Amino acid sequence: MIASLLLWVWVGLWGTLVASATLILFIPFNPWVDPQRKVVLYLSGLWGWGVLLYVRRFLPVDAYGLEKLESGGPYVLCPNHFSVADTITFLGVLPNFAFVVRKDVFFMPMIGLQLWLSGYVRARESDGGQSVLEGCTRWLERGVSVLMFPEGTRSPDGKVHRFRQGPFLIAQRAGVKVVPIAITGTREIIPKGRSSYQLQRRGQRVMVKVLDPFEVGPDLKAAAQRARAAVQQAVAESYRVDPACAAGSEPTEMG
Repeated sequence: MIASLLLWVWVGLWGTLVASATLILFIPFNPWVDPQRKVVLYLSGLWGWGVLLYVRRFLPVDAYGLEKLESGGPYVLCPNHFSVADTITFLGVLPNFAFVVRKDVFFMPMIGLQLWLSGYVRARESDGGQSVLEGCTRWLERGVSVLMFPEGTRSPDGKVHRFRQGPFLIAQRAGVKVVPIAITGTREIIPKGRSSYQLQRRGQRVMVKVLDPFEVGPDLKAAAQRARAAVQQAVAESYRVDPACAAGSEPTEMG
């Protein structure tokens, strides 16, 4: 309990520091000067990295396949969603990206300020996804990848659920590829419905696997199924075989 409290205190303090720095740098690096928002998005990534700096005292966080994002983008990134810790992990290990956030999160203290300044996409239920489509398209047109959770919400049971077609429609219209991403280990730390983290399993680790990009094509349903199948397989492999062998490449050690 004390360890969990200390973690959330660190999340708040580090988030306040990063948001304050972003507020200051937003003036010289505004959207007109820096249309790709490289500086502000870098600071958001720094927030995730700082949280992982605390977490990796207790468990390793490994990322595989990051080289697949180095060229050919921007992409629509499509990971599975197990835990509230997923987004923090992605911010800490993936190159600069924008992501879709529930509109109510924008009103949380300090975290909301960082979201506003970063220009992340607000998901509004009232407009049938039009704001998400337009917001993500603007980022992609500026050459910045966007991250969306195709399942729509965190998995309650640790399974990879049906992928919705929204992210694939956005990729199709923008003429970019999608990149399936598998993340494991976060649900064991903070499962859905809990606010405290737990580190009880020996050898516990968090793994992020960037899978092969692919063109969506005309069939959105087939593209969603293809991405889900790839993520499902990668998640299963992460839990049953040696992670380095499953990934097919050397990991980027994060902790």
